Amino acid sequence: RTNYDYLLGSVNDFDNDVRFFWEDGKYAITGMGGKYSKRKGDRRFYFYASMVTKETTQCSWTGFVNELDKPMDYQTRSNEWIAGIISQHSNWNEDRRWKFYVCR
Repeated sequence: RTNYDYLLGSVNDFDNDVRFFWEDGKYAITGMGGKYSKRKGDRRFYFYASMVTKETTQCSWTGFVNELDKPMDYQTRSNEWIAGIISQHSNWNEDRRWKFYVCR
């Protein structure tokens, strides 16, 4: 079970990119889920988020952390949190590449 203060509804439409972040890094994405459409071959995502209890000193975007049709496994360091996500959708591959807005 994910601990969260907020549940953010769908942040994208099917076959579209995701671009969602808190520029000031005051919230952390603590979980995510999605509703899959077999007809579209894609999902609409939603996020869980919680307010961060420590001061944000720096935030930056990662590069893409995965390749299309390959596994994705990304972890932050213990003093970091994810405050945003970009996901680029490919209709050809019916897959996504991901970037994260990481704060500390």
